[in-house]
Amino acid sequence: MIPVLDDDDAGGHGTLFGAGRVLNALQTRFYESGPFQVFCEEFTAAVNEARMELRAGASSAKRELERVRREIERVIEAIKAGLPPADLKEEMETLQALKETLLAQLASATELPPLLHPNMANLWRTEITQLR
Repeated sequence: MIPVLDDDDAGGHGTLFGAGRVLNALQTRFYESGPFQVFCEEFTAAVNEARMELRAGASSAKRELERVRREIERVIEAIKAGLPPADLKEEMETLQALKETLLAQLASATELPPLLHPNMANLWRTEITQLR
C-alpha cells in the first residue's frame, strides 16, 4: 500500500506525499522569486554559450575540410602538371590524414541541440502556475 501523506487529504483529495503542498509552494514561492529568475537567466546564458561554441566548432571543421580538399586537389594538379610525385608525397599524406580526422570529427558529431529560449523563467512559471 502506498502511503498518502498530505494535508489536502482532509478535503478528500488524497495527493501523494504532500504533492499539493509542493505544487502550491512552487506556484506561489519558488517560481515567483527573484533568485529563480536570476538562475534561469544565468543557466540559459551558460547553456546557450556552450551550444554556440559547439556550432562554431562544427562550422569551423566544415570550412577546414573544404580547405583541405582544395589543397589535395592542388597537389593532384601539380602532379598532373609534371612535378615529381615523390616531392609531393609527404604533403599529400599530411593532407589526407587531416581530411580523415576532420571527416571522423564531423561524422561523430551528433545533431546540435537547440538554444534555450531566453524567456525560459516566464515560460516555466506560466506552465507551473497553470497546473492544478
